[in-house]
Amino acid sequence: MTEINKFLFAVVPFFVVWLGSTFLISKITGWSTLAQKFPDKCDTGAVNSRRLFVSIRMRIMGNYRGSVFLEALPQGLRMKVLFFLRFGHNNILIPWNELKVEEEAPSFLRMYKFSFESVPEIYFRTFSGTGKWIVEHKMQHSS
Repeated sequence: MTEINKFLFAVVPFFVVWLGSTFLISKITGWSTLAQKFPDKCDTGAVNSRRLFVSIRMRIMGNYRGSVFLEALPQGLRMKVLFFLRFGHNNILIPWNELKVEEEAPSFLRMYKFSFESVPEIYFRTFSGTGKWIVEHKMQHSS
């Protein structure tokens, strides 16, 4: 086997597994459902504020640790993932009126839970700092 064939034999399966895994994760967590329901058709927009490398948990099994970017726009909350996780994870723009907020019961790790009016079976949780930031922008743009 030549050096190029050895390289391809190692690299190609890695990328196939990687892309398949990210696609499967988007299906399991509900990200792909949200992307279909709330596609980000707004390439630009007046970004009021952004949070980079945010950790969120989607449903029971999804853990996007430090890999989500959040942007507050007048139209809603934009959610994106890091470049190398993008396969199956299209950008999402959730209108502010679709976002429902619940502050989780006090615990060691105080978290906020966010669900959606039209897809209540999908939700995400985030730590209190990011949760408060989302709530502040929701209140600012909903009034």
